[in-house]
Amino acid sequence: MSEMPADGDEKVIVDPDEDNLREPHANEAAQLVDATFAIAGRWLQRSDKFHSLARRNGINPESEKFRPLRRALGYFLQDEVRNGRRQVVLKSTWIVGPDSATSNPKTELAEIVEGWSELAQTVKSPGAKAHFFDLLVYRGGPNTPERAAQAISAYVDFASASVSRVAVAEENHDVPLNERDCSLSLGRALSLLHIASASPQARALASKAAAAAFQHARVGLHSSVPRVGGTVSLLAVLTATAGRLDAEQRKELSRLIRQAMNSYRTFIHVVDELAELSILLDPATREEVSRERVEARLDSATDREPMVAMIFLEEAARLAKDLHIPDLAASATRLMQDLAKEDFGFHVIETTSSIPRELMSAQIHLLSQGRDWRESLESWLQGPPPSGDADSNRRNARESMAGTLMAFLPSVHFGADNLPRWHAETEDDRLLERLGWFEDLQLATNGDLLAVALNRIAEMHGVPPLEELALFLSGNGRGDYALGLALARSLRRYWHQDFEGSLHTSAVRVEAAARRLVLLLDEPAYSVARQNNPGKYVGLSDLLEILAQRDFDESWDRFIRSLLLGPVGKNLRHDVAHGFQVAEPGPATAALALRAFSLFVVLLWRPQSLVFPARKPPFWQPSWTIVDAAVSAIGSAGRSPAMIPRLMRIEAAAVWSHLKSLFWGRN
Repeated sequence: MSEMPADGDEKVIVDPDEDNLREPHANEAAQLVDATFAIAGRWLQRSDKFHSLARRNGINPESEKFRPLRRALGYFLQDEVRNGRRQVVLKSTWIVGPDSATSNPKTELAEIVEGWSELAQTVKSPGAKAHFFDLLVYRGGPNTPERAAQAISAYVDFASASVSRVAVAEENHDVPLNERDCSLSLGRALSLLHIASASPQARALASKAAAAAFQHARVGLHSSVPRVGGTVSLLAVLTATAGRLDAEQRKELSRLIRQAMNSYRTFIHVVDELAELSILLDPATREEVSRERVEARLDSATDREPMVAMIFLEEAARLAKDLHIPDLAASATRLMQDLAKEDFGFHVIETTSSIPRELMSAQIHLLSQGRDWRESLESWLQGPPPSGDADSNRRNARESMAGTLMAFLPSVHFGADNLPRWHAETEDDRLLERLGWFEDLQLATNGDLLAVALNRIAEMHGVPPLEELALFLSGNGRGDYALGLALARSLRRYWHQDFEGSLHTSAVRVEAAARRLVLLLDEPAYSVARQNNPGKYVGLSDLLEILAQRDFDESWDRFIRSLLLGPVGKNLRHDVAHGFQVAEPGPATAALALRAFSLFVVLLWRPQSLVFPARKPPFWQPSWTIVDAAVSAIGSAGRSPAMIPRLMRIEAAAVWSHLKSLFWGRN
């Protein structure tokens, strides 16, 4: 013989010699059932308790005579929501095995059901009697209403007792009843009332079950140890059966629900559930309980760590807006703004890696090579997307997420204003978040390369004159000269070390250039006025969606989104436009913004390259005749008449250069 601990404090004597176990006598099955239901702390423990008690008494628990009992112990009570209403149901256990209840009582064999019927009549424990009558109710049949009435009465008797008494090893034991089991039993009694309605004692049983449930809920609310789960579950089932309550009982239920909202105010999800119950019971309370839901979140933010407080305040602000409570939404928002000034304790995690100097030099050379500033800038403008290849980044994101904890944990992104900007909650959100991480890594490296290449162009060829630079960037008049001039000014600010000025004048103009390109492609980009909403052009994100329909390269699309837009990108356009770019930007950030702006400025006179083939056409193509030159000049005359002579000289030089290249090519 050896001792091994069982559930709770009890020790069970287990006899390893199975051959010494005997078959049960006729009346021992009912006695073991009564003892099992009395000594087990929870419904789910009863199967284990039965086996241990049988062995302690030298009885074989695997006997064929115990088969109905073993099958019965495979069912347990569980509260769930069906058709929007809370109720307690009888469920089969998840335990697998030859005797586990993997089906439902309606499909059990006839001999099993006969055993249940016999035990229901012979057991004495209210919990056991309720369980077997409930199984027969679930099975169905002509006597179902009467059996439901007997189950209800037994469930109420079981839950109304404070302890159960059982004789074990010739000693009497008082076993305290589990509070959760009591609330489930009363909830099941209430849930069976509609089945027992055809029985003669239906009205008396409804009154008895409701009275016991109210008493149990009151005790739970005043308990020194919070009984949140059982109390709230019971209030929910009472609300679902409110049609069987009289007017006074409905008032009492409403009062208990409101009392529970105050008692459990620190449990936000409980307050939400109780508020729904209150509205179901009395729709007139909607406005009052809705305010309490928001106020509970505001209270939970008090005297908390800044990060925790911000989470509650954000929930309060969002909920207040959804519930149309403007004063509480404003209060929550003000508190968020004040809290944003606090130190959230963010930690910067840094890592370093080395790139071979030869590789860096080669990349910089490719981005700046040329005999003059035009050819060098052409090389810079033909560089690949700084955020990298979209397919490769997405593949890396998926592979890095596979089998890791980050694939399941939600996260919050904060903006430059220290306010929460976006929540990564779903699997797709977390994949997008990881994709943004890889893109940001690419931007950090390639931003430096773009900046060094720009500096090298100025070192080799000097800073180009503004007018010539503007003409070059506008395709000698074939594109948008005004945007070309704006880009030229931003470039010159960069070359004169005014990185902040360059950033602020280029990042905010990317949308204007993208919108001009969409209009050039004759795509709709204007939202007409409706009621009080004025007409306006769609934003940058929508413009990118339109361009994607015209085969705009996805890698470039991801670059623009990762650099300028949210939710996982740098959101640079928002921060710059709204004054959040407080820190002085470096050359890499300014160079990335210039690259984004230049992308659309160039496409304005070369829209056929939206697909960005592997072998790109020459960046700068001259006009072929004097007529083309004249047309270009006329197109630019309204913008800058003084530029016409210079434009004509450039066009003529281009024609002569192209003719020479044709002549040399033939030789």
